[in-house]
Amino acid sequence: MFFAVTSLLLACSTEKNAWINRAFHNVNSRYNGYYHANQSLEQGIFTLKTSHKDDLGQLLSVFPYGDESNRKGIFGQMDKAIEKATKVVAKHSMIHKIRKEKREVTNWVDNSYLVIGKAHLFKAEYGEAHKVFEYIEENFYDMDSRFDAKIWDIQTYLFQENYTEAYRLIKNLEEEEKFPNELVALFNAVKADYFIKNEELGEAIASLERATIQEKQKGKRVRYTYLLAQLNEQLGNQSEAVKYYEQVIKLNPPYEFSFQAKINMALGYSGGDNSKIKSVLNKMVKDEKNKEYLDQIYFALANLELNKGNIEAGKEYLKLSAVSSVENKDQKSQSYLQLGDIYFAEPEYFMAFAYYDTCVKVLPRDHVEYDVLVGKRDNLKDLVQHYKIIEEEDSLQNLVNMSEDERNELIDRMIEAYIEKKEDEADAKEQETLLALNNNGTVGGNNSGGAWYFSNQSAIAQGRSEFMGVFGDRALEDNWRRSDKSSAGDFGGPDIAQTGQEEGEIEDFSEDEEAQRDYYLAKLPMSDSAYTASVDRLLDAYFNLGMVYLEGLQNRPLALQTFEELLKRSEDSQFDAQSRYILYRLNKQLSNSAEASKYERSILSKHPETEYAKIISNPNYFKELEKAKNEANRYYQQLYNWYQNEDYSSVVNQGEPLYEKYKGTKVAPRILLLVVMAQGTVLPQKEFVKKLKNIQMIYPETSASEDAGVILLRISNSKRLDKKKAQKEFESNSLYKLDRMDLHNVIIMLDSEKANVSDFKGEIADFNTEFFKLIPLNVKSIVWKDNEQMMIVSGIPTAEKAEQYYKAIQSEGFMDVVKNNGSLYFITSQVNFKTLMKERNLSDYMEFFLNSYKMVEEK
Repeated sequence: MFFAVTSLLLACSTEKNAWINRAFHNVNSRYNGYYHANQSLEQGIFTLKTSHKDDLGQLLSVFPYGDESNRKGIFGQMDKAIEKATKVVAKHSMIHKIRKEKREVTNWVDNSYLVIGKAHLFKAEYGEAHKVFEYIEENFYDMDSRFDAKIWDIQTYLFQENYTEAYRLIKNLEEEEKFPNELVALFNAVKADYFIKNEELGEAIASLERATIQEKQKGKRVRYTYLLAQLNEQLGNQSEAVKYYEQVIKLNPPYEFSFQAKINMALGYSGGDNSKIKSVLNKMVKDEKNKEYLDQIYFALANLELNKGNIEAGKEYLKLSAVSSVENKDQKSQSYLQLGDIYFAEPEYFMAFAYYDTCVKVLPRDHVEYDVLVGKRDNLKDLVQHYKIIEEEDSLQNLVNMSEDERNELIDRMIEAYIEKKEDEADAKEQETLLALNNNGTVGGNNSGGAWYFSNQSAIAQGRSEFMGVFGDRALEDNWRRSDKSSAGDFGGPDIAQTGQEEGEIEDFSEDEEAQRDYYLAKLPMSDSAYTASVDRLLDAYFNLGMVYLEGLQNRPLALQTFEELLKRSEDSQFDAQSRYILYRLNKQLSNSAEASKYERSILSKHPETEYAKIISNPNYFKELEKAKNEANRYYQQLYNWYQNEDYSSVVNQGEPLYEKYKGTKVAPRILLLVVMAQGTVLPQKEFVKKLKNIQMIYPETSASEDAGVILLRISNSKRLDKKKAQKEFESNSLYKLDRMDLHNVIIMLDSEKANVSDFKGEIADFNTEFFKLIPLNVKSIVWKDNEQMMIVSGIPTAEKAEQYYKAIQSEGFMDVVKNNGSLYFITSQVNFKTLMKERNLSDYMEFFLNSYKMVEEK
């Protein structure tokens, strides 16, 4: 007994390199420490893999490790692995001199170090992981673990996105002669990961193929094979991709891999006989477990049809895909996007807009095509709006030019067409929904199977579900489609009208606003001014439509057609010169020499002073313009230097002729502003303000205009401070007091001999209804004295609103009778109005008005 205990104690020692010592520490390190450390590590990695959700529609990662946020959940297991493995190293490490070199003689210490390094890696403690792996490489150079450590060191660099160091270690390992066979699969998988992350897909495929051949675990072979198919797809190697997808299916993988492989095979198909793939997909449609994947199956069927040139069948499958997609927004967006692209290419721009618009609402904002799609959608939105304006204004003008009987007859036909269209849309929507819900049907009527519907309990249950989704929970009774059954019940007969049409099946659109004559008659531009405005809107829409075709959609033939139509409509519009120049350029680009020459001649004859004529007449026009611009900039800099040095006379004397010389350049507004600012040093303030406002009027969208506005604001603020001071002094001596939050009136004085008071009152009321309908205004007139009438607009809530009203009314035509006769119009508060009526002294009040309200200066 004593001998056994003594032997055990001697075996525990790490100081002696004897067989019994090595055996003791090998056994204990393996089964007491390393086993539990490695178990904890593997359990953590298993948790990581099982919690990782692959998106099989996107390129798979080589290793399903997730990101740092996913890996936080296994920190506890990694800590336990480090703790257990560290104890193995501390208790069982035996370093002795072998052949004049010190080395580890316990077999499982290097493996324990590997566990520690991996655990640090999964905890994102990359520095610690590198130290451990490098320690293994340096101290266990005659063991296979050093290769393992270097592979994991590469992975650590890949986690850090340090691709330079990762590549250095890959090249280092490739030069090793005694590389262990059991690590070939892992090494090639890591290499593939490196090449994928560096977008070297050809190299990635080569490495992954070697990894797949060497890999013994079925799950990894499935993953690598699927990834090989995806990589070949990205490189356009469709036949290779299909080959690998077929291999995935033969490996009998998890269902989602098998399903997606079949879908991707169909999506990658191009040319040849597709009947086999189509048959597989149609079987998948009928399989109950694929119900939630119908959108993807229909999308794949659409791809098969489109690649065979069956565009209409392809569209129908895409529509089925879109309406079948409930949770999968990505698939829904793909279907809508492809429908939009098909209609865009035809081109059927109205339909393309509808699908693009719907797609934008479901497409993720980070999608690679999101911005491009939004641009297309917006261009088409503009196009649709311009078309609607053209269609509407054309129709209205045609109606105006008809007799009353012809007009009413045409309007009635338009109403009939509207109702029929709405009924067709409602019916089509219901049919499309029912068709999408029917999982047993396919496009083209292919509904093989032969089983009677009512013998299929699954189909019955599904049918009930579909019915509930479309019609809701209806009682089993006559007239079940109708929400109001009183009319049928009153007569005790079937729910059929005398015309034979079933009531309640189709919504009644005859009560819609667009189904009434008044809807169309109210819009008719019957007066000359209204008709002119309609023509202007029509021409404006044509021009903008042409620009959408030209610049937004880059469809030259349709742009040319649109601008030609614009010129047919009017040769005297504001768009004439520009439209002719666009047609000149378009015809040149389309090699229509005769047409180009025709428009060239018309521009030179009709619009000789325009820039378009100058461009045609002078091939060097733009070069000369650029030269003038550069010269103008140099002169402007000289003027600016003079202004900085307060040499205002030089600025004015040199600046005025320079402005006239370079009036057509972009620097002209800046030159003029410098001249005006120099003049402002000697001009009266009123003249200076006038010149600044002139700059704003001539060059409204320029930096010079903005700077002039800043100066005017400073002057105004200064005047306002002076005015406030004067106002306080004035109010202290006045009968009238300014309360801007009191109710206000706008008063208009009329001479009843020169103006029809009743008509004027009606025009004021119409003006209020059109422009101030949100404010409940009242209009009344009272006699002021003799023939002078006072028209009172009351109910204005504040002084600010009264000022807005006062400003708005000044430009109205009916005010000419007031202005031409020198009559007054002004603002009063309710309190001040009572004082005015009591005092009857209009002169005193006008003095108060001129000093108190803001827009009087403009008047």
